[in-house]
Amino acid sequence: MYILIYSRNWGAISNTPDWQVALFFFGPMVIALIYALVYRSRNNDKLWQKGIFPDSLKFNRDNLLEAYICLAALIMQKDRTNRAKKLKFLTSYFQQHFPKETYDFSESLEYSFKHPIQLKTISFWLKKHLKDPAKRSQVLYFLAGIAVVDGVYTQQEEALMNELATLLGLSDQDLTSILAQYSFETEAEYNERKNKRESEQSSTTLNNSVRTELAYQVLGLTSSATFAEIKAAYRKLAMVHHPDKFMNESPEQIKLANERFQKILDAYQLLEKLKS
Repeated sequence: MYILIYSRNWGAISNTPDWQVALFFFGPMVIALIYALVYRSRNNDKLWQKGIFPDSLKFNRDNLLEAYICLAALIMQKDRTNRAKKLKFLTSYFQQHFPKETYDFSESLEYSFKHPIQLKTISFWLKKHLKDPAKRSQVLYFLAGIAVVDGVYTQQEEALMNELATLLGLSDQDLTSILAQYSFETEAEYNERKNKRESEQSSTTLNNSVRTELAYQVLGLTSSATFAEIKAAYRKLAMVHHPDKFMNESPEQIKLANERFQKILDAYQLLEKLKS
């Protein structure tokens, strides 16, 4: 009986293409290996337990996400009173920019809360693999969103962001521009909110004034800047942050680069109209 069943099954298998046979026998092992690599448990790794981001870790999509999550946990611990809002932003961020990702964010984030990463070790790894300053600034841009989403930028968050910027080889001006980009509305965003808002003209004027000041900050300038200085600042930022520099990156990184560049472009166009 058993022999008959086995022979029938083998007959079916023998008529199956080789790649399907291989998948049948070795597929579970491959899946298990992928699971071990992607959803790896760090509980038995002494480096992770000490908060050390392993220098030997290869640079790939999942390990970069791991770095993002480790840093997210650090910034969220700097303002525990508003963790719910920050966690909501983080969840929305990954759903928006990594919609097809199967990575277990919650598990990794929980581990990072229990074993906070040492900023110097993770910064060294990021700087080692992200040679382009524009790509390193994407990391700061991500963290800035978590820091300011609740409308409060604490001294602890500011200290962490300043230290990270320095370790990544970015300037205070880079960080100021990044923070302003989150508050600055593009023309489309501004007009949409303006159409929905029912308020006095004075309120609209005030909002225009605030948006103009943020536009200067996005370009790394003060309100006393001349048009020549504004144009030069825009060209400098465009050379660094243009989306074309991310053509070989993941779709998520390209999308994020486009969003950032649109804010830089709109800030420039707003000041261009103001000075013309």
